[in-house]
Amino acid sequence: MKLIFPCTNCVQLAIAAAHGASDVGKPPELLAVYALALLPFPGPLCTAGFAISSLLHFSADIGFAGSLALHVALAGMAVISMELATNALLFYMNFIHIPIVFAKLCVSGSVYSIFAMLYTMLFFAIKQLPKLDNGLFELGHKMQLLVVSHVLLSYF
Repeated sequence: MKLIFPCTNCVQLAIAAAHGASDVGKPPELLAVYALALLPFPGPLCTAGFAISSLLHFSADIGFAGSLALHVALAGMAVISMELATNALLFYMNFIHIPIVFAKLCVSGSVYSIFAMLYTMLFFAIKQLPKLDNGLFELGHKMQLLVVSHVLLSYF
């Protein structure tokens, strides 16, 4: 299932979307996991994989209980306002998740990953990528599978 989010802050969305470029510094043989995004998985499987990946990915930042609480809170916010939930998620991504990722990359000395992530963030922010359609961001199946690939790669 395609997920659609209202978005009022293109720069925050661009930065959040671009942080996966940090994977460039991983060994090339591990990058093959991104081939998942080319496979014809059914939509519900893509979305289930995305949801599980999201829960696991944020667990690295705030533990499993914290990630579960964050996801429940975001779901609750979405019932009230999708825009509120989207803004809260982007706030978490940009002010908690990405700084943690950046700090880990600095500690590990992953110069290529740091450069790729920062360059892609700047490029996406300037070009306002991903593109919005009438203020809406569509997270389609291929993008969901890219997130799954990014999360899987974070375990290596």
